Amino acid sequence: MLPNQQKPFIAETHQAEVKVTGTTFTVKSKGEASIVLVESGTVLFYKKEHEDKHVSLTNGETGLLDAKEMAPLKKQNDNANYLAWKTNELSFDDEPLFKVIMQLENTFGATILYKNQDIKDCPITASFKQQPLDKILQVVTEILDAKVEKIKKYTLSLVAHANKTVILY
Repeated sequence: MLPNQQKPFIAETHQAEVKVTGTTFTVKSKGEASIVLVESGTVLFYKKEHEDKHVSLTNGETGLLDAKEMAPLKKQNDNANYLAWKTNELSFDDEPLFKVIMQLENTFGATILYKNQDIKDCPITASFKQQPLDKILQVVTEILDAKVEKIKKYTLSLVAHANKTVILY
């Protein structure tokens, strides 16, 4: 796409707009929130009809906009896995299980439940390259001494063994 100052490309979610100024970025809408992750270049991010309250996002920055807010928040993207949906590469270094689960859900579009709340803070350290979700969950369940129950095609449940003692460190 060629840049055109008179007709900029604008990506929209239900409540926000992202004005593209030459960049590589991702826009997500989740519930009442809109999220922009900038890989390269610059975008202007703002609530619809409030362009005057925009934030300018550049390489490695994230913009978050909640429905209740007038202006988006800007922060440095500290999630090394934010491009996992595209690269199919994931890396976890002592990440609690609940964060690993959130990342897997976002990357693979699955719903993963854990019946035993005691395991949600268990640390996971592992790296995956070009692995399907079932292989990743196989490794996670081996780390946790747990099992996966398939409820529906993309709904899974992690179940830790009843006699398992979870040691958090």
